[in-house]
Amino acid sequence: MRQRLRGLANRAGAGPIRPRLHRSIPDPVRVDTDAAFETAYTDIAARVDRLAPTLTTGADHG
Repeated sequence: MRQRLRGLANRAGAGPIRPRLHRSIPDPVRVDTDAAFETAYTDIAARVDRLAPTLTTGADHG
């Protein structure tokens, strides 16, 4: 599983030319403000937008 995640990270931009794919974000509960939750949401949404196009479905492995 770990190797598969690394492969996804590499395809999603963790190579030497593209920016690294970070695996964690600061916990907004610790700050407990609307701004902290908005920042976390924006960060996660941006990562999903970058990662989603690199994923394949089971049908792609036919």
